[in-house]
Amino acid sequence: MTLFTVGAIAQIDNDWSLKGSVNLGTGGNGHMVDYDWLSRGHDDWSDRSVSPNTELDHYVAGAIELDRIIYGNETSSFAVGAGFRYTDVKWTAYGGSGFYSSDYGFRDQPIGWPDWVKVISYRQKIPVGFVSLSGEQALGDLTISGGIQGGLSFGINDTDDHWLRDLRYHEDMHPAPTIGATVAVNYALTPGASLYLSGSFERVFHKRGDVQIEDTAKGTRFSWTKDEGGANFESMSISFGLKGTF
Repeated sequence: MTLFTVGAIAQIDNDWSLKGSVNLGTGGNGHMVDYDWLSRGHDDWSDRSVSPNTELDHYVAGAIELDRIIYGNETSSFAVGAGFRYTDVKWTAYGGSGFYSSDYGFRDQPIGWPDWVKVISYRQKIPVGFVSLSGEQALGDLTISGGIQGGLSFGINDTDDHWLRDLRYHEDMHPAPTIGATVAVNYALTPGASLYLSGSFERVFHKRGDVQIEDTAKGTRFSWTKDEGGANFESMSISFGLKGTF
């Protein structure tokens, strides 16, 4: 996807700073594969649909972090911090093909839909609390910085819409550990402006969770079932742009 990033850092005093960022994604191309394990007597998947035409509906990620410098001199510094990050991402798959299992056979029903048919939408909402360790080193007009993060998600909450069957799956995952890392290079053009190139990585590890099924045509919901779902999340990005100091 194409990612648009806006961020700001406020220096509270010589040691403390507050920073925030918002990332907006657009124009994403995906590839969705949906599996079900519903056949008795078989350990492998019973139903599978493959939708190469999967489009991003939205991607929004925001973070706020409070940092304190624990060591610093004229050219380098190290800081520890704590913060909160929230990610909301949704994809919709159109068309595709695959195989379903009937009541009388295993993977015996080939299926297919044209590219304009909306088949599945999948949305994840992910709140994360984290702590961080970061540092930077200035080499003349060039500054290299980076950081690592570790934390805990407060449970991935996802919604899985199967449009052709009028079914919506609500899933609430248990808290899961998270890791993240960033690295950036800044080149000063003037005392108040610099060009930057950065990369980031984030992962929320897999955890199981509870599932509730909703019949959207009838407006009815079934009872929650324990540990019937599972989810994880991973993202990587490369960004470049202009940074200003006021």
